[in-house]
Amino acid sequence: MNNWQAETTDELIDLLQPRDEIQAAILVGSLANTEVVPDQWSDIDIVIVLRDDVMPQYFPDNDWLEPIGAVYSFSQSQNPPFFTSRVCLTDTRRIDLVLMLESAFKNTGNWPSNPFQYGYRVLFSKSEQVETILASEIQCQENIHDPEADFERIANEFWFKGMLVASKVARNDLLIAQHLALDLVRDCLVVGMMLRDRELNSRHHRHGGLGNDLVEKLAIEPPKSGVELLNAIGQTSHFFDSLGLAWSRNYQENRFVLLNWIDAVKNNMEI
Repeated sequence: MNNWQAETTDELIDLLQPRDEIQAAILVGSLANTEVVPDQWSDIDIVIVLRDDVMPQYFPDNDWLEPIGAVYSFSQSQNPPFFTSRVCLTDTRRIDLVLMLESAFKNTGNWPSNPFQYGYRVLFSKSEQVETILASEIQCQENIHDPEADFERIANEFWFKGMLVASKVARNDLLIAQHLALDLVRDCLVVGMMLRDRELNSRHHRHGGLGNDLVEKLAIEPPKSGVELLNAIGQTSHFFDSLGLAWSRNYQENRFVLLNWIDAVKNNMEI
């Protein structure tokens, strides 16, 4: 575990452990897997078990994280009994939080997946039942994923959107035509990711490489290097801000944290 992950994990323990409504905090993901060597860009994955009546204090609200750091952006999803917040802080730290109610934690048969299957480390626990369940062989619902059905759906939508592009160009609606054309590029990349998943027999990839050649074959200006790709992201963020300012005088430019993050990645690449 790198310095920032260790320090932030300790900060999370100090923040959560004194709270009566927090029953347990369990480290999962790469930091809990002894076979994985984390790096600066490894995030912190934590499962937090809450008393049943306090979920609104922690999801979708993120204000409780303020003692740890300022939130720059986040993504949230619900797949009961899991309530997930993936948070980026302004200093480039990333924390993925999976929140569960105590009553739901006891019913492992209703879980759509097992967040502890690749290893875990209990940061603290106030519940013997949580510890007993973790120590047992967790039986959860079988998460059936059908990549063939996914491909058929993507392929059908791809050709349909291709036809729409042609009709929109014919009617001089370049706005929607370009939108759909970019979506077609995305579809190609999704299939590329599916091919990578199948070849590596995994949907989780800590490092890239395989499939990068697909980018050069698409009808877009391909990045020649990681640095050029970072520069493109920065240019896109600047353009988005200019559009925001054109839309409203009250718009607050928001690219600077991202640009700092890009600079941090460049510095890490030793260019």
